[in-house]
Amino acid sequence: MDINLKKYRRLVFFLLVTLLGSSCSTSYLQFNTPKSAESRYGGLKTIAINNVVLIKAEGKKMTDNLGRWSVQNKRLDVQGIENLVRKALIANLSKFSDYQIIDLQDLRDYNGDFQTLRPPSGEILKQADFMLDLSFAVSAQEQSGSFHQVMTFSQSARSKQGRKWITTQNSSYEKVIPAPYNNSHVELVFLAEVIKIKNGEAKVLKNFNGEVQNNRSPQVPLEVMANELAVAVTSQILKNISKYSVIVKREIHKGSNSEVIELLESADLEAAKLKLESILSENKGKEPFDLYNLGICYEALGLPGIALQYYYEAHALNEENELYISAIGDLE
Repeated sequence: MDINLKKYRRLVFFLLVTLLGSSCSTSYLQFNTPKSAESRYGGLKTIAINNVVLIKAEGKKMTDNLGRWSVQNKRLDVQGIENLVRKALIANLSKFSDYQIIDLQDLRDYNGDFQTLRPPSGEILKQADFMLDLSFAVSAQEQSGSFHQVMTFSQSARSKQGRKWITTQNSSYEKVIPAPYNNSHVELVFLAEVIKIKNGEAKVLKNFNGEVQNNRSPQVPLEVMANELAVAVTSQILKNISKYSVIVKREIHKGSNSEVIELLESADLEAAKLKLESILSENKGKEPFDLYNLGICYEALGLPGIALQYYYEAHALNEENELYISAIGDLE
């Protein structure tokens, strides 16, 4: 695909990322989708969701033994992911657009005779202004192993001689030790086709593609990460067919350290995300406010599925916090 996550992230600079309340103790991030409405969707009121098809799913397990790699194929169990994408897409369209929605899969379930619905035929399709077809592929890999790390060890000793303390030993040495690591990476690429329907006849209105990625360290089950992307990809699709932009405002939790707060208040989302991920990976006890603020980063970067997972984790640690409850309610 010629659209990758880095390219998508550059679109973030076109987001309306506004800092409010700078003169008081409460700060907010306000952001919207990175594209304005397209004139081609003017006058369209009803969308039919047609085919949502997983064309490929593959996984690999990569093991690094101090630079000696071994690679094995890994079964990726993503049964039901097509339905998850479809339901998430319909939910987002219902919440963030004013389209009337027809789910053609529901019609197929009710009527087994409708094995395939094509735009030129079917009374139901005559009620739709345009139709969406979506195909996607999922690839995933687990990496684990160890690498050589140089550690410095020091030793010192002091003794009292008369009234003074004298250093009697001061030495250091380096030692190479194996350091373990593990991480997971999942990528979902998609191709969408928007078909305009008029008087029962079909005409391609727009084709677009895209890609979303999910990286975790330490490892998270690949299937969980794939399902997160299945939800996240619907945000990219919505931006390409929406008639208007959706504005979101999130309050920044001041519980995180000052560096994180400063990065969030300056809307440096990538740096804030990396800092929070580092903090959460280093500390054994996760703080709910760090999980929540990390969720804000992912939501503002166009990955609401991942953001929702972090909001859930924050809520599990503090079920009474209204910020966590509100964020979950907005994305569910």
